Amino acid sequence: MNMLFYAAEVTDDTQRLEELIQTTLDMENIEVFRNIEAFMSGLKRPRLYPALALIATASRSELLDITRLEPLLDDVKIVLILPDCEDETLALGHRLRPRYMSFAGDRMEDVAAILKKMMDTYRAGSPGYGITEASA
Repeated sequence: MNMLFYAAEVTDDTQRLEELIQTTLDMENIEVFRNIEAFMSGLKRPRLYPALALIATASRSELLDITRLEPLLDDVKIVLILPDCEDETLALGHRLRPRYMSFAGDRMEDVAAILKKMMDTYRAGSPGYGITEASA
């Protein structure tokens, strides 16, 4: 499973998440994107394995920009970190149909645990971890 990590603004939370991802998750490919254009290009690239996107937005306007990428996120499992818990922000976040939502300032260890669980679930249901053998 590939992970796309979008965090345009480097904060204590996003730095902690990046450290946790590198040390606790056995991901074969982690791509970090610091701007929306690069993230959009990453979403358009063909992938061998299913993708997981960890999206950390720093503002409601940035979240609105991400929702415009919704068609590219159709087949991507999303974990979303919202900048606040205002009703409008939550409504925008739900448009992306995330598997899990958290907020800036929450425990990033919880987010990493969710990501690990998603990876373990994928591996358990994917014999050969996405690699198929040719029939004899």
